[in-house]
Amino acid sequence: MKKDFILFFILAVILFCGYFLFLGSYPLLDVDETRYVDMARSMLKSGNFLTLYLNGDYFFEKSPLYFWIECFAFKILGETNELTARLKNKKY
Repeated sequence: MKKDFILFFILAVILFCGYFLFLGSYPLLDVDETRYVDMARSMLKSGNFLTLYLNGDYFFEKSPLYFWIECFAFKILGETNELTARLKNKKY
């Protein structure tokens, strides 16, 4: 039982380091990644949490729940930078 716990702990530490170690070390690359971060940032700045805007136009292709989670991460961590955006946007 103790051996299983130790193996689980080691695996958890390796996965944690693999996920968070280089999370903010490179800029936002994907077109959608930068678009969604900008939409969440503008949603947080305007205070309008029901309507999504992309470059001043309405954006109804995605539900706002994703952007609410992104805004929550921005609000909790205090600033809108690449690391904060990647905490929610990490893709493999």
